[in-house]
Amino acid sequence: MKGKFKGIIPIIQTPFTDDGEIDEVSLRSEVSWAIKVGADGVGTANASETSLLSEEEREKVAIIILDETNGRVPVTICTGHQGLQVAAKLSKQAQEIGADAVLVMPFIQTSVDNYERYYRAIAEAVEIPVMIQDASYPLPLTLIAELNEEYDHICYVKEETQHALEKTREILGALGDRITVLGGSGGNYIIEQFPSGVKGWMPGTCLTDRFALVYKMLLKGDLKKARERFYNGCLPLANFHSVSEKFVTVEKAVLKARGIISSAYCRSETPLDPFLEGQLAALLEYMGIT
Repeated sequence: MKGKFKGIIPIIQTPFTDDGEIDEVSLRSEVSWAIKVGADGVGTANASETSLLSEEEREKVAIIILDETNGRVPVTICTGHQGLQVAAKLSKQAQEIGADAVLVMPFIQTSVDNYERYYRAIAEAVEIPVMIQDASYPLPLTLIAELNEEYDHICYVKEETQHALEKTREILGALGDRITVLGGSGGNYIIEQFPSGVKGWMPGTCLTDRFALVYKMLLKGDLKKARERFYNGCLPLANFHSVSEKFVTVEKAVLKARGIISSAYCRSETPLDPFLEGQLAALLEYMGIT
């Protein structure tokens, strides 16, 4: 089960029409473009605005992504939900429609016992790999180890806590090759995480081509070129994400600017104001993004 997901696995931003409806044409375009320019897998996550999709819409998006990939790369589907039973149901549904894994994060802060119950319910509902998204509500290493020991298919962690580099080393030090760690946080720590044993990264989709080149340089052992490509070709946009505090909005604006999707409409965030729009346009020109 383990090892299928590695390399650059962009998180698909769910494209909408200007009226807020799912744009299937743009969604297929986004998935196809990501694979064409070097994605080693694709997935959905919170940055796909999954929490703002109905259960029917979540299934529709997953089906379209799986149909468009058509087996070319593995697909992980976000099935996290505030309700344990709903999360388990969504996970089983993802398995039934052909997902290669499910990515799950608790959407509320609660006790360690409840986190354990949450992941056990999902592991019992599916046989495909379960990815723990260790993010806003960090899980204790002891719990990750216990779940991995009991369920072989809980075999991935998307690590993006505040102390991700340290936590990554702790997880791999304790569990070794029993688990695969994937980097989140927009892929911003790829240079630092690669030597630590992280096997893949899950940035947004809009710079998939550039992240793929960075990853190739790392695999070749050319750290100098990898740093140059990342610091010049990816990091400036990551900084803009932080300044604007609108990750999804910026991702969609860049996807639209590159002609990949038709609208930058977001359900989760407001549009960029004119000042930030101008700053982003200038940044994209500077970065040579068209």
